[in-house]
Amino acid sequence: MRDIETLVNKYMAKNNFTECSHPNCFEETIYSHSISKSISLKTIAEKDHLVFFKPRRFKSIKKPKFETIDVNQCSAFNGFCKEHDDMFQDIDLNKITTSEHLKLQVFRTLCCELNKEKVGVEFLQEPTDEEAIKLLVSRGVIEDASEVIGNFIELSKKKIKFLQRESFEDRLYKIERLVVYFYRILKFGDLFRFDTNEKTVFATDNLNTQVLYYMTDFLISVAVSTKVTYDIDQGMDYYLIVIPYEDSTLIMCIVPDGSPIIVQEKINESFKSKLSIIKFVESIISSCDGWYIKPSVIYNMTEDKKYFFK
Repeated sequence: MRDIETLVNKYMAKNNFTECSHPNCFEETIYSHSISKSISLKTIAEKDHLVFFKPRRFKSIKKPKFETIDVNQCSAFNGFCKEHDDMFQDIDLNKITTSEHLKLQVFRTLCCELNKEKVGVEFLQEPTDEEAIKLLVSRGVIEDASEVIGNFIELSKKKIKFLQRESFEDRLYKIERLVVYFYRILKFGDLFRFDTNEKTVFATDNLNTQVLYYMTDFLISVAVSTKVTYDIDQGMDYYLIVIPYEDSTLIMCIVPDGSPIIVQEKINESFKSKLSIIKFVESIISSCDGWYIKPSVIYNMTEDKKYFFK
């Protein structure tokens, strides 16, 4: 497990072998940020550092741990070459307040998540004997481990690896479709501005996905860029983005159509008041990784709230 983590960290860290995420570009990447460093991350940083959630894993046990991180590393990924990273300058230097800004941010977020998924494909772990036996039992081939004969386990491991790769390829395909879609609509000049404290929802053409935009008039000292899978079997992926500014906070959600009623109600109820918005953001950071928070917020947090990360 530790060797796998080391290799994954090597690929996720700044390197000189990842190609640009921009379609048809094969140049070497620089270390891009999925969230603006200059007007967002630095806004909530203390001494140019933030705190992030980095749980340690031991087998199936996930132990919570908070660590400090330099703003230069926050939300950074091997995303784009210098030329194509410059296409995001407008949202790196200004608030996201227009439809053009929104498309740029969604495109960048999706490219970041696609990059993570591709790294995951490279390091699929070898199935264990226990996992192989579990599959055999679930398929009714055997009733328990005592009935294992011949090369049943090796055949079962091959089946698991096939299913794993099939699952990864399906996830890659879904993200790639969204990446290509938002790249294409970047060329459309449909510029309009958003209002503060007003929820706006956009539908995508034939992709069964909606994009929600909401700009508050107050600061929430956390930055989020992550993907959450609500239903693994149906592949219900939600992309959650929280971008802090000096006097406001942008919340964006990329939501699949056909979401369970409980999820739809949760999202709709979350933008009715300042308190409900804060609770919504708290629910995001208590249930997933991929966020960065002002250090003093964590250090001054009550033990009851810290408990939600366990």
